[in-house]
Amino acid sequence: MLVGQGLAVVGLLGLLYVDTGTPAVLVALLLVPMALGCALTVPPLTAAMLDAVPAERAGLAAGVLNAARQMAGALGIAVFGALVSGGFVAGMRLSLGISAALLVVTGLLSFRLAGPSASSA
Repeated sequence: MLVGQGLAVVGLLGLLYVDTGTPAVLVALLLVPMALGCALTVPPLTAAMLDAVPAERAGLAAGVLNAARQMAGALGIAVFGALVSGGFVAGMRLSLGISAALLVVTGLLSFRLAGPSASSA
């Protein structure tokens, strides 16, 4: 899980240096670690969340998780969209920087909550 969060941070930090003259192929290559990092992070987070509740509440927990994901996605699009609207490159850099910082924070929280054994997951 922490490896995934680290990869996503690396991808986001790489994207900070993209500007209007950056070739599309390079942008696509920089998106790979971010996408791979998310793919390595989300399933373990989902499993950890569902494992933390009693079996008889798993359906409720899954519903709450899905609702939280939907709300976070909508809020993220609204907030980061507003940041980008002022000027695409500057807004995108600010959005990517905030995203990278939030991933670092969640990585630290994941490590703290799960303990040192989480780094091997």
